[in-house]
Amino acid sequence: MKKWPFVLLIALCFLFSLGSQSSQQLIANAQTNTDKKPATTLQDYVGRFEADPSVLENFVFDVIIEKDELWIKASHSVKRKLTARSTDAFVMNDLDSPVKFNRDAKGAVTSLTIEPSSRSEGRTLTARKLVLPPASLKGSTTFRLKGYPGARVVALAGTFNDWNQSQLLFAREGDDWVSRIDLAPGKYTYKFIVDGDWILDPGNPNTEDDERGLTNSVVVVKGN
Repeated sequence: MKKWPFVLLIALCFLFSLGSQSSQQLIANAQTNTDKKPATTLQDYVGRFEADPSVLENFVFDVIIEKDELWIKASHSVKRKLTARSTDAFVMNDLDSPVKFNRDAKGAVTSLTIEPSSRSEGRTLTARKLVLPPASLKGSTTFRLKGYPGARVVALAGTFNDWNQSQLLFAREGDDWVSRIDLAPGKYTYKFIVDGDWILDPGNPNTEDDERGLTNSVVVVKGN
């Protein structure tokens, strides 16, 4: 499983280590004097954002709405509430880290920028908004995950797709999450990613450690 440089991971964790008024109310206030522009809603910001691979490899931020509030969750991190300061400008609760959503000429959100807090010396990080593909449901090899009814994005990553966590998505089938892909005969290591959290396949007891000491699930595809 691919990982980003350790020093950068520590820096990001430090970056990620305020607000009685709701985000929606603050945005509404910011829009009071706006003429002829469509009102900004929290839904504008929802989506998956991928960090610059040259800074953090295979690292994403999921922006979601829960209980009429905006939240951000980074890979391998807890989710944190975003409190609005003005239109498109927020602060990450607990960390005092400014988060700015960037728009194109047509007004669509295309990226977000996270600034280091006043308490840290981290670097500015920009992440582009992704357009996620449809679920992968056609293929000879099936991967199945039971439970997690409240998950938003469940993905499959492994040696067969360079560990990309936003490429092969699951779909809900009954009580399970299912993803199907075509794999040539051979041995592959993989993991499931549930809303940014990497987990072993709970239905597969076969695992092995990689060169970094990380444990991954193993599947062997046999030929005809």
